[in-house]
Amino acid sequence: MTILWCGGEDIDFPNGQTVAIQTSSTYFRSGYARCGIQDNNTNSSSRSLSFSGGAVTSAWLHYQVFVTSSFGVSHPFPGLGLNSAGNGGIFVGTASSNAAKCALFKWDGATLTQLAAETGTSIPVTNGSSVQIDLQITNYGASSTVNVYCHNVLVITFSGSTTIAGIANLDCVALYGFSGGPYYWFSEFIVGDSDTRNFSLLTMAPNAAGDTNNWTTGTYANINPITINDASVIAVNTTGQDFQANLIDLPAGSFGNVQAVKAAVRSEITAGAVEAGVLGFLVKPLRPEELAPALDVAVSRFREIEAVRKENEALKQKLESRKLVDRAKGILMTRMGMTEPEAFRRIQKTAMDTRKTMAEVAQALLLTNTMGPLRTTR
Repeated sequence: MTILWCGGEDIDFPNGQTVAIQTSSTYFRSGYARCGIQDNNTNSSSRSLSFSGGAVTSAWLHYQVFVTSSFGVSHPFPGLGLNSAGNGGIFVGTASSNAAKCALFKWDGATLTQLAAETGTSIPVTNGSSVQIDLQITNYGASSTVNVYCHNVLVITFSGSTTIAGIANLDCVALYGFSGGPYYWFSEFIVGDSDTRNFSLLTMAPNAAGDTNNWTTGTYANINPITINDASVIAVNTTGQDFQANLIDLPAGSFGNVQAVKAAVRSEITAGAVEAGVLGFLVKPLRPEELAPALDVAVSRFREIEAVRKENEALKQKLESRKLVDRAKGILMTRMGMTEPEAFRRIQKTAMDTRKTMAEVAQALLLTNTMGPLRTTR
């Protein structure tokens, strides 16, 4: 089995909207995770980093769902999407007819379509209860087979098209945004190329001093494995300095093979880096398979920022042009007794006849008005 991606905290979902976290132990499995997460932004999605091995059309997705006191129908849980497409993907969630029924959805970023729903009721509606979800997608596209399991029990089998415009394959875990409740919290995400139903994700955070700490900022006392707090940091600005710490123990019980180990750090992002336009960070030691996804995300984020900048510039120019035309209309209305529609049509016709923009015609009229009437001299 190959683990394509795993994670479960806010830093694991850097793309799209910022995720919310809940550190109360009633919203995740104590001993396995440190928080539950959700996207509470309407009609948007938070997305993980792209899978290090690239996009896929077949995969398993595993995660835990914890329920609060507020429940709702047609509420998508996490699913699989494509980072370059932004919003959209294949999701599991609560059915449109009953919040206790599990359902399968596809979302194109605008319309949420329910593809199938179970006949039973596998989604708990009791505060503090939980359910394990495993989503199996085979051959995403026009002829897909999708299975959904709740607590290892098959509850939905769907065969048909899962095609979504703009999404040719899948390369990330996507959280569907839903503001104002109902609220569900999610943790322990695992994406693999085969059955994930018997797997768990364990977050082993530092919880005590190790043998060495050559880092210059902060001490072991700054480490709090339970409360996620980025305000207290341990850092160093010099390369080659060693920092060691003991980790949280494994939960009680017997475990089989360890399929994957992921190292993650919560980086301190300074205001100066943000102001300088930094689009991401790479943490040493860098693995070659991590470089391409990190660059893809940085390029995608740059393109999004550049598109917004160009849109803002176009809107600003359009507003300035409108102001020029309004001022020119006022001159024609005052000096030539025209109505507002007549003045507008005069400027419009002149622009068409001279092959200029209305803003250019208006600017010329304003310049002529500033100079006053011209007089000839002998």
